Amino acid sequence: MGTAARDRPRHYAIYSLLVAMTAIMLFPVAWDVHGVGSVPTSSVNEDPAQWIPTVFTLEPYLKVLGSPRYLWTLFVNSYFIAIVVTAFSLFIGRWQPTPWPASASRGSGR
Repeated sequence: MGTAARDRPRHYAIYSLLVAMTAIMLFPVAWDVHGVGSVPTSSVNEDPAQWIPTVFTLEPYLKVLGSPRYLWTLFVNSYFIAIVVTAFSLFIGRWQPTPWPASASRGSGR
């Protein structure tokens, strides 16, 4: 029995675990899109809560994507965060120690 055949069950177990973890991580996103994002605004705060919506609507998405104010705010906020994080990373990364002495980068003359 070769090494590849011997490692196959272990690979199946690892990939099964990764698929299960991915499903667990994506479940809240799917729930948000289907459970909260597709119900009318008036029924979001119902008491008692309705876990599986009976009415499907795209009203919340049309409100956000149809208004230039919301899109502009999303655009500006996203770029602001991207610029601040990039600048902070460059600022912090500037003072990171190098993994070799400074003299090694200039050449030792050997």
